[in-house]
Amino acid sequence: MTYLFAVVAAYLLGSIPVRPWFGKVRKGLIRTPVAEKELWILALEMAKGILAASAGFLLAGWTGASLAAVAVVFGEIVPLGSARRRGNGAATAAGALFVLSPLLIFIGALIYFLSLLITRYPPFSILCAAIGVLLFGLILSVHLYVWLVILCLVGLILLRPGNGRNRYFSGRNPFRWRPFR
Repeated sequence: MTYLFAVVAAYLLGSIPVRPWFGKVRKGLIRTPVAEKELWILALEMAKGILAASAGFLLAGWTGASLAAVAVVFGEIVPLGSARRRGNGAATAAGALFVLSPLLIFIGALIYFLSLLITRYPPFSILCAAIGVLLFGLILSVHLYVWLVILCLVGLILLRPGNGRNRYFSGRNPFRWRPFR
């Protein structure tokens, strides 16, 4: 019963739309320039993942934390409310995996920032970081359930519905190589 409670609570926490609530606030909670506002939103999305995985750990141990990590990212990608308020789940997954394996998130952040520095293309950087975390998780993780959680989270992030891959492949928004710009 505690596993079910942890999963449902994590899913509901993941369904909270951070970007629509805090991203478009002009005179409200966050009165900062755009770059600082994006960092606040990123921090809040990571906090959702950290909070859900920590609550799952406190309620049901490591298995509960693993199930809560998958549930919070699933709640971010497929929320209860409007389908237009979906997030990409990368920051939430990073926050949830921070509880399970902080070393892997450090490696993933390093891969993300290096590929972002080289290409200046965030979707490609997310792809590189997700694949890097998956491969390093296979090498470094001691427990099988951590690798299964990483596999589920990477699959949810990369295969989420409506993530805009078709717009890049159809030529409407082509990839442009812009190194160190």
